Amino acid sequence: INQNIRGAETEWGKHLSKHRGKNIGNRKTHALWSALRMKENLGIFIKEFANSTEELKHNKSANNEYSQLELSKCYPGGSIHICEGSLYRNTELTLELNNLVASQKDVENIDILNCIPSNMNIGSIVDKSKIKIWNGVGEKSRGIPPSDISYQRFVRYQSCRGLEGWITVNHFLDEYWEYELEEGKTRAKTESLFEELGNDDAIDYANKWAFIAFTRSIDTLVITVKNKNSKIGKILKNLQERYPDFISWHS
Repeated sequence: INQNIRGAETEWGKHLSKHRGKNIGNRKTHALWSALRMKENLGIFIKEFANSTEELKHNKSANNEYSQLELSKCYPGGSIHICEGSLYRNTELTLELNNLVASQKDVENIDILNCIPSNMNIGSIVDKSKIKIWNGVGEKSRGIPPSDISYQRFVRYQSCRGLEGWITVNHFLDEYWEYELEEGKTRAKTESLFEELGNDDAIDYANKWAFIAFTRSIDTLVITVKNKNSKIGKILKNLQERYPDFISWHS
């Protein structure tokens, strides 16, 4: 799976000439397709999201890497909650998530990772007087670690690489995906001669950022949407109807 990092990917052992006293000959790159962090159902969701967004494209990829994700059979379970509107205005779902944290040994509020779009601030998503918040959005505050484990973490989508959460919340994913889609179209204009191929590249670009956020989660993934009739809203609703055992919809 693509490392999805800024700049060139790391080539471990690039300058290694010997291993256990033996000379190293020609190297061969081996792709790793396993979902090692996520529980099995989260892997299923990501694979199906990848397949569904391929249907938006003019030329569908034969090698969509997230469609080839190998699921972890060692870690069954996992759940996805899709919420229309703000999570913190949905008292039923927030209570369910609070009970989940309380019921899990060694899981605390600090294990909840919130990803928010760049055009929103934390105060527009949640009443900051109601929960303890570690502000990973502010330039100064992000350098100050949380003082205890009762804080929930909030970061921009673009800053969530390398982080993980037992529960992750992707706030207003449909708006964020559309934002990155437009960014992708701008980039594609300088790289593609054909408009339809440029649009396909833009979808791949938006998906890359969505997959970075999806793969932060270990046990539970929460996604909020502003418009259930948006491209992403419709895809998520379709997936929920196909997998009602572990994907739930909250309106």
